[in-house]
Amino acid sequence: MTVAAVTHARPDSLLSASPHPTAGPTHPLAQPTHPTAAPTQPVAEPVEAPPLAPTLPLVPRPQERFLMVDGVGTLWRAVAGSCPTGEPPLVERSSDGGGTWSDVTPRYLGITQVAGLLPFEPGEAELIAAIGPECAVQGLRTYTQGQFWDPYPEALDGASYVEPTSDAVLVSAAGAPPAPCGGPSSLSVDGTTAALVCGTKPFAWSADLGPEWVEVPATPTRAAHVAGGMLTLARASVDCEGTAVSTTAVADPSALQTTCLAGVDPAAPAVLAADPRGGVVLWAGETLTRVG
Repeated sequence: MTVAAVTHARPDSLLSASPHPTAGPTHPLAQPTHPTAAPTQPVAEPVEAPPLAPTLPLVPRPQERFLMVDGVGTLWRAVAGSCPTGEPPLVERSSDGGGTWSDVTPRYLGITQVAGLLPFEPGEAELIAAIGPECAVQGLRTYTQGQFWDPYPEALDGASYVEPTSDAVLVSAAGAPPAPCGGPSSLSVDGTTAALVCGTKPFAWSADLGPEWVEVPATPTRAAHVAGGMLTLARASVDCEGTAVSTTAVADPSALQTTCLAGVDPAAPAVLAADPRGGVVLWAGETLTRVG
């Protein structure tokens, strides 16, 4: 191959070598190269994104729910209402397993908010309620299946509830410490154990475990309940297209065992109650479901 420096190209020639040497050093032309195939990159397998952690909207306190199953299977339920805002409460009773409900709200007593719903005698119940414009807390009892209610101050003895006009004040018969948040909901007390929900974070407490509330790794949770040393939670889970009902011992709140209730909206206002005949009852939205 002849190497030459190109100086001027005439239009009538494809390539002309200059007869005169060029100034300065010459640079050898690069040897022709043959294109080589670009290295192939391994095709990455598509990676499935992990499911997003579920979230739940907060339930306003006037929409908080209460549920109780008495010793003969009668169901009692309530929606809190709000004394400060004037949203009326609602108390209902069912003697046919939730097929039909009767309105038994004691409006004639000036009830403005429900703060607790408790078992009393078979077929009867107690209410912790705010009464009148001053929202004074009273204990109420019925001996007539909810047809009539009367004040009974002793009904407050041993009762546990969140103060109607100050959601930062927790009254607990279990001797539990102050709530770990302002505005706790779903307070449940059984002996010396208790549970509640702060926003959507569940907490448990036991006099045998220590002085502080323990956060349960089951966020987001809508409702909590304790009975017989067992903690039950109604919550949202990536593994359940519905409401997950999880149960664990209060002494070991991380060992959850879960039942998925397909089609039960986890975002709806909800409450759990123990059935003395076994298992728990979940009232979520318009659905009443027995578990266990």
